[in-house]
Amino acid sequence: MNVYISKDQEWFCQMRNILEKKLMSYWTIFILYCIFSIVTIENYQLPWGDEIFFVDMAQNYLTTGKLINFAFFPESPVEIKYYGPVFFWLNSKLFATFGFNIWTGRILNLFSGLIIIVISLKILEHLEIKKRYIYLFLLLIMTDPNFNFILHSGRMDFVATMLFMVAVYMYMFIEIKSRYKYFLCGALIALGALTTSRLFLLLPFLIFYPLFGETKAEKKKIFMSLVFVFAGMIVIYFTWIAYEFKDLNDFRNCFLIKTGLDNNESNVFNIFMLSGDWFNKLFRNSYLFIPRYIIFYGAVIYLIVKKNIENRKNLIFFTLVSLSLIVLVREIASEAYIAMVKPLIYIIIVYMTYDIFVKTKRWKIYKYGVIALLIIVLSIHCVSMSDKLIKIWVTQNELNNAGIEKMIKMTIPDGSLVMADPRYFYECKAINCKFIAEKKDISKIAPEYIITKNEEFNNIKYDLISDFAYLKWKPKSDIDILQKLLDLTSTRSSYSTNAYIFKRIS
Repeated sequence: MNVYISKDQEWFCQMRNILEKKLMSYWTIFILYCIFSIVTIENYQLPWGDEIFFVDMAQNYLTTGKLINFAFFPESPVEIKYYGPVFFWLNSKLFATFGFNIWTGRILNLFSGLIIIVISLKILEHLEIKKRYIYLFLLLIMTDPNFNFILHSGRMDFVATMLFMVAVYMYMFIEIKSRYKYFLCGALIALGALTTSRLFLLLPFLIFYPLFGETKAEKKKIFMSLVFVFAGMIVIYFTWIAYEFKDLNDFRNCFLIKTGLDNNESNVFNIFMLSGDWFNKLFRNSYLFIPRYIIFYGAVIYLIVKKNIENRKNLIFFTLVSLSLIVLVREIASEAYIAMVKPLIYIIIVYMTYDIFVKTKRWKIYKYGVIALLIIVLSIHCVSMSDKLIKIWVTQNELNNAGIEKMIKMTIPDGSLVMADPRYFYECKAINCKFIAEKKDISKIAPEYIITKNEEFNNIKYDLISDFAYLKWKPKSDIDILQKLLDLTSTRSSYSTNAYIFKRIS
């Protein structure tokens, strides 16, 4: 019996199928997250020290062609070459094309972070896990307070990580029967290392990767692929050294001495390998997120014990990269640098969860443990995200950059030498001021104007000429929702205080 379907009914069925398949797909959720991240790019956190350190260098690179940091080293602004030129070159092009402001200062790292998530989703698709576990990955990464903090930070970490993740995706999943593929992977990793040399800390444990080949031939194949990867890295990185430095000794002096590592008290080995206690190193000095690391280390043990896991070789690669950074980065850096491997950590956790629940009939006690820990981790993440959303909503009026910029323009002449909190970096730069980070010795620098929250700033060489309201809240990656909820019982003005502008007496 033939059933007649009208055009309206056919259209309705087609739309229903589209909505069911696409509307709430993980790509749709990711797009919504992108919109949220872009909308909050200006108000997610205040400008802070690391941000203006790197943005100032990028702007100076645009105007002088040199990696000079004036904001933090006004007494003797020398070139800081050990970061590499990639981030600063890209940022300087953004400034030249779209102007200098907080958007162009932050968008490169934010865009790179979003690309990292895209690559992570593509990796999970290649690992062929069920869709609901990809939703779990998105939920973990999108609510991670540290990942979101770095995403809006104006730093270069995610630019380097994005280049590394592209190389990893190409290395594992793009089929090209040529050793040039591995050479290109190495070149991309070298470009990441020329964005921040911390990327090198992801690589040392990969020397163990060939050991996980199932046969002697496979172990040899993995070893040779890594040889070509490291060859690509060496060619690109040493090309930069040959172009930028006189010789290897000049490179060594720049990289070690000017980072403060080349001295008897704190050499490279002590800072990166043996500093502090191992408990804080393994849990990144963050007791609040211990459950996350318990799941991760549990997943690592699971990978080692259960040798018949599908995609085990790829997961071992992710594990070696993640553990390398965790072990080698000093614990006092907290979770800041670990954000570079957060996507890989969550891929490992999600795949382990998928394998336990779908592929394994045993391990029941571990299933309950994983569920409990995931609930704890996601609860902490969601509370932290709620805390952040409350801050953004409550402080909308106080985050009035246009008003602050107008006040500074009325008070401070263009091109003046200004010392201020990083909070006012973009407003001062908008009128072409030479910006110096607060807390420098004014007797040596003698700034023309000082913006400070200290009403009792006493100096016979400076007069108070103006004051205005400013936001006293500072960005934090830790959860402080209790204090903020207490603040909500009072007025919004509790978030504001006054800043004072002092002028040097001629």
